Amino acid sequence: MTEEAGALAALLDIGRGQTELDRFHSRWSGDRNVLDKWFVLQISHAAPDQTAEVTDRLTRLPAFEWKAQTGSGR
Repeated sequence: MTEEAGALAALLDIGRGQTELDRFHSRWSGDRNVLDKWFVLQISHAAPDQTAEVTDRLTRLPAFEWKAQTGSGR
């Protein structure tokens, strides 16, 4: 998965990878941690002028879950 995510990040950096994003999602949608990575990849590698739009679109998907981070010990 790590190599797949790295290759996907490289494609996203050059404005490509939609087909690969779809395949990655299909393959890993059953793993919540990996699906979170799928969301992060798209937002962190979006063009600066598209980041807000990408974030808005992704947070509206049924698979997106807002969750509190835990484990900080506070």
